[in-house]
Amino acid sequence: MYTYLNKIRYYNAIASCVLGGISLAGGSGSPLSPFIGAYILTLIQDILILLGVNPYYQWVVTGMILAGAALTRGVRFSK
Repeated sequence: MYTYLNKIRYYNAIASCVLGGISLAGGSGSPLSPFIGAYILTLIQDILILLGVNPYYQWVVTGMILAGAALTRGVRFSK
């Protein structure tokens, strides 16, 4: 049980940083970025809860948004 909860915390922390614009490779991002990412992530999760979306699909939607944010950041910096 505790290992599962820790994985959720790590996932939310990494997702907040990526959504805030911090590079996973390091070297870029501001200290305010994770707070902005956490706000966006919490807002998305709250909206999905209010819409009555199944918790499994909430993780899927959050993962797709995280993947999209990571891909757009990678494409933006590869040019």
